[in-house]
Amino acid sequence: MLLVPDDDVLALRGIMADVLATPEANRRIAGMISGLDIRHPMPDAPRPPPPRHPPLRAPAVRPWPPPDPGLTGALARWFGPAK
Repeated sequence: MLLVPDDDVLALRGIMADVLATPEANRRIAGMISGLDIRHPMPDAPRPPPPRHPPLRAPAVRPWPPPDPGLTGALARWFGPAK
């Protein structure tokens, strides 16, 4: 918005440059832009423990995609058996 070459925007750009020249205003605007001014409530109570899940088991390893017997046979006829 401040990049539009208009007289009103040039005046606003000058005002913003003057405001941001002060360290306190610069710090406050930077905090608002970056989100550092947001405060979340931190209760004193400890967090509840995470839910318990059954142990995860890895699935059996299978070739992916599953071998196609027709494709495997055709490739074996064309290029010879797999080594």
